[in-house]
Amino acid sequence: MALYAQKLSRVITPERLRKTATLIFLHGEQYTADSTSEKMKVICEHEFSYDHIKVIYPQAPQIPYKMADGRMSAVWFDRVSYSPTFPEQKNTIDRSCELVMQVIDEEIKSGLSPDRIVIGGFDMGGILAMHLAFR
Repeated sequence: MALYAQKLSRVITPERLRKTATLIFLHGEQYTADSTSEKMKVICEHEFSYDHIKVIYPQAPQIPYKMADGRMSAVWFDRVSYSPTFPEQKNTIDRSCELVMQVIDEEIKSGLSPDRIVIGGFDMGGILAMHLAFR
């Protein structure tokens, strides 16, 4: 059995008119794609959607998570501690970056220019978004 999914599941808020951009928003450590989509509705006080922008909420893969005593958890990467002095588990960060890049590549293949794709996130999702931006 593969440790990671080959393709991320996702919640998509489709654009209503001609798509001109895509926002990929990554959930945090104790959230899911579904719960983040719902949280955005509460924060914005309405559906977080736009006429011309597709919003994609990818779901992190289930991986053994050391911070949960090795139990399978839907997180973007593994970590040993929340302390900034502990090294990152780079192999798990790299794999999640590859999976999110598949989502980005699909948007580019659909005809969208890379400069019209924005990535962001909460908590652990925000950290992964930064890793992607720096690559």
